[in-house]
Amino acid sequence: MGIGIISNFNHSEFRKLAQHIDTIYQEKIDRAVKICVNEGRIMLNEFRTVQNNAGHFPYPKGKKTPIADMGKAQAYAQAHANDSIPDNRKPWINRTFRAARSLHSYVEKKDDTISVGLYHTMPYGAYLEFAHNRKYAVIEPIVRNHAPDLFNKISQVFTGK
Repeated sequence: MGIGIISNFNHSEFRKLAQHIDTIYQEKIDRAVKICVNEGRIMLNEFRTVQNNAGHFPYPKGKKTPIADMGKAQAYAQAHANDSIPDNRKPWINRTFRAARSLHSYVEKKDDTISVGLYHTMPYGAYLEFAHNRKYAVIEPIVRNHAPDLFNKISQVFTGK
């Protein structure tokens, strides 16, 4: 004995229904992307607030950022990517404002994945965030603090709650 579903749909009605479902799903994806773009702006503004309140100490004239230390910081960052961040952190010192100005937010949609975050365009951005056991990290704590709220907003889009 089998169970069958009897339907009065013809092929064109079924295509219309499938197209309607695809349209609803795409609208939800578009709303999720908009939420991510807005959250990226919020995180970027929070970063700027933290950095602007941290003060400015000019880098000594004639002294350059040590390239060897940047390589060490990047190696350390890769080795300790999953370590916890200390709670008693202070933001890194803003000496030239180039690194703070070079921070951007991004939203990337690839297949069924939407990524949102902050990134540096200065080569020593990783050094600022990961040196000294991430004691002065600013970006990752901001992103981690916003993640639960962002997940709730996205889940509300798809569950309708």
